[in-house]
Amino acid sequence: MRGFYRKGLFFLCIVYGTFGCVSAQTVSNATATQVGKTIHVSYDLDKEADVTLHLSTDGGNTYSEMHRVSGDVGKNVGAGHNTIVWDVLAEREQLVGDNIVLKVKAQGACPYTLTDYDGNTYRTVQIGEQCWMRENLRTTHYADGTSINHGTKGSQKYPYYFYPTDSRDSYYDKKYVSEYGLLYNWCAVMGYAKPSNANPSGVQGICPKGWHVPSAAEWEQLLKYVGSKREYVCGSGKDSIVKALADTVTWDSYACGAAAPPCYACKNPSSNNMTNFSIRAAGFYWTYHKILGKKQEPEMYPTRLCAQFWSTAQSHHSKDRISFHLDYDDCYLLYYQDRDMGYSVRCVKN
Repeated sequence: MRGFYRKGLFFLCIVYGTFGCVSAQTVSNATATQVGKTIHVSYDLDKEADVTLHLSTDGGNTYSEMHRVSGDVGKNVGAGHNTIVWDVLAEREQLVGDNIVLKVKAQGACPYTLTDYDGNTYRTVQIGEQCWMRENLRTTHYADGTSINHGTKGSQKYPYYFYPTDSRDSYYDKKYVSEYGLLYNWCAVMGYAKPSNANPSGVQGICPKGWHVPSAAEWEQLLKYVGSKREYVCGSGKDSIVKALADTVTWDSYACGAAAPPCYACKNPSSNNMTNFSIRAAGFYWTYHKILGKKQEPEMYPTRLCAQFWSTAQSHHSKDRISFHLDYDDCYLLYYQDRDMGYSVRCVKN
């Protein structure tokens, strides 16, 4: 329905839109009603959550959070029937268009940030029933203060971290850490814990207190949830949820030719990241490996092309580990990974 508000002029009409949520099965029965010069948004909440109201003027493609709101909005909103009051004219000069959409977002039991031992602060995101780090881990210590050494060559027996880089720089360069986080071998990630594919994994490993390293089952839960939501799916191929998980930055357009499909992460990246999971193309640290029977020196797989994340799981058929891989054109669980490879880490809230 078309809505029109302007300071000094006010036409009686109702702005009505579709409503959604971030947490699965949290927000329901949402409706919008005009009351004087305000919009009352009523909704049901099945459990305590942090609630925000968002506005789209382009049919739901992009949203902005509304701040001139009162009522049942903000942190720790209780379960039950709730109402948000939006003071439209205090928020903006006018609201005009045929594509106006309001959305209630609820994040349950997921803090806005977390802090590691080194004092690094990370944003978080609730996706379905899981609360994830929205950024890659970049600590050089375990939660108890034990340090992790910087590595220059891979090791399966000792914990190491590596700096992300691109093909033009040394892997000793620290300048990409704030953007991409650090890369870790599997020993560093696990902290000598045993492999696990339980959900949740039960492995704190390198994660801060109250958080844990995800298992392959937990990565699968994330992918299944994202793939089940129409608003997150682009097309129907193997790249269908790549754009929803990939950040809007770091995905190089040179990987996409003019004829590349529209659902690649590097195609129109400003339309990426509907989930706010914000995966950046950090690449990975490629340790000793065999090519045509000859060993090759360690090297960095360049940033801006892919991202790879450790899980706590071990393959049923070997001692190799399972990781989650997101390329500019695909994403999947990857088996048979060497423990000395350097990958990114995302933690999940306990």
